[in-house]
Amino acid sequence: RLVVINEMCLASAFVDELDELKDDYNGVRGIYAKELGRALATEYDQMVARAIAIASNTDPKITGGPAKGGTVSVSTDDAAANTVGDNLVAAIFAAAQKLDEGNVPKENRWCALSPANYYKLIQSDLALHRDFGGEGSVAQGTLMNVAGIGIVATNNLPSANESALTGDNNSLHDDFTTCRGLVWHESAAATASLMDLSFETEYDISRQGHLMVSKFAVGHAPLRGEAAVKFIEA
Repeated sequence: RLVVINEMCLASAFVDELDELKDDYNGVRGIYAKELGRALATEYDQMVARAIAIASNTDPKITGGPAKGGTVSVSTDDAAANTVGDNLVAAIFAAAQKLDEGNVPKENRWCALSPANYYKLIQSDLALHRDFGGEGSVAQGTLMNVAGIGIVATNNLPSANESALTGDNNSLHDDFTTCRGLVWHESAAATASLMDLSFETEYDISRQGHLMVSKFAVGHAPLRGEAAVKFIEA
């Protein structure tokens, strides 16, 4: 697989010196620096999620090798949270079966769901009930594993039709409108890093304030198609 470095990813903010002096006790620039880092982390996670989603539909390079993970249909439109949760449990087990059939290692498997579906999954008796070996807490709003797969909630799943978009050196644009979640092993996607996260600040005399910039240069691409499965709306 060829992973090409994308264009520099930047996040910037200008902090007016007068505003900083008025609120010096809060450490304004430190707050902005954290927010810039979070902005880049969000972009990073979104691109990795796209790479995993595309990996699920990527044929293996080796002839006769394991089949791509493909998709699993799941209904998430039902109003009853417990019903949707049970549907998601069934989908996660179906994804686990696909990974097993592709000889994907059992460790380091993950499932990412939107917050809405994550909390519906927690309300499934199959996922959380102790009689079924559930691991998690309704009180804490957490769920550890289903079918040996770690569960996480995220806002960074792709959900729009991006098939017409261009601009990245690695093509990670597709129609994601039916995507409802991802299951993957850590080998599903690859990241090449030319420059890790770095931070610069410079005082602009003409504007009387500090320009702050966070940046990194990385590239993401699908790696193993058999190590990724995408949930789509049934």
